Amino acid sequence: MKIKAQLMLDDGEKSLAIPLPSAALTSLICELPDSPAYADIYDYLSRHSNSDVRKSVASKQFLPRATTSRLIEDPVIGVVAGLLDYAKARKDLCADEVLAICRRDSSLASEIARSCQNFACDDAVFELLETHPDESVRANLAWNARGPVGVLQRMAQGDSDSGVRDNAKLVLGA
Repeated sequence: MKIKAQLMLDDGEKSLAIPLPSAALTSLICELPDSPAYADIYDYLSRHSNSDVRKSVASKQFLPRATTSRLIEDPVIGVVAGLLDYAKARKDLCADEVLAICRRDSSLASEIARSCQNFACDDAVFELLETHPDESVRANLAWNARGPVGVLQRMAQGDSDSGVRDNAKLVLGA
């Protein structure tokens, strides 16, 4: 969505508007308080055409659920990655959304594997992470001591990569 931002200056007698380019808007978002009072503004700006603006919005913790859902579907991986950094956003995600994110990009799947205990992961998510074609995703899961013991045991015994197997064994103390 094409959103135009302006900085308004008003002294009661005269009013001036200065166009705010996307780079300045991005900086402004970073300076705005991360509080529920700004949730409507962040929701509106999550529709901005500039991905840097959306990345700045994704860095906020007090986002409405609709905003989180919109940002999960963002075409720019960096926006989704920014969203995964925040605890509230991670708690808002259901297992189906986590699975969709993992399927979308291996760097996002690696992040989820590295901190799977912070996400709503069901058997389908763990199966995808455990058998992911990208070895780095499996390695991150194997190094995660908070991952499911059964998954780590299977990885220790049968992963196609010896490094992943060894990491899982170390985590399990085997």
